[in-house]
Amino acid sequence: MACVAEHDEDFAAAGVRAVMQSAGAVYRLYSAETELQSVTAAVPHSFPQSSRDAAYEFLKSKLSRIEP
Repeated sequence: MACVAEHDEDFAAAGVRAVMQSAGAVYRLYSAETELQSVTAAVPHSFPQSSRDAAYEFLKSKLSRIEP
């Protein structure tokens, strides 16, 4: 899961997209494309509520598959 801030001066959004594209190729090899997700917000370096909500849902969906 990548939370992309479009106006981030620390982590360029274009760089994050390039990494996600490269990672997507590897995920496709394992038929796991749906396991790689990203959300974009038009903000500077931050973690806005919309990104947090997406990250929480992503983690919740992945962790709920794990049996104790």
